Amino acid sequence: MKLRKSRILFTVAILSMVTVGSYNYAMSNHTDRIEYRKEVQQGETVWDICSEIATDKEDLNRLVWQTLRDNHIKDPNNVQAGMLLIINVEKAKK
Repeated sequence: MKLRKSRILFTVAILSMVTVGSYNYAMSNHTDRIEYRKEVQQGETVWDICSEIATDKEDLNRLVWQTLRDNHIKDPNNVQAGMLLIINVEKAKK
């Protein structure tokens, strides 16, 4: 009987934590993002394109890394003219 009671209490505790965690996640402020779409021109690199878009407040290395990841580019030296890159940056806070 005591084992059953502890299992029930454990289950209720886990369900409570999941519920509270889900609520907090749903109510949290997600960062607003701006999506840029840029067609690669002859001779351009991902670094060149990201440096045109990035502000002084952004880490350019991280933006380039994220752009490569978002666009599934494994080799940054293999970017061809005509490719469409999607670059996501954080919206400026007011």
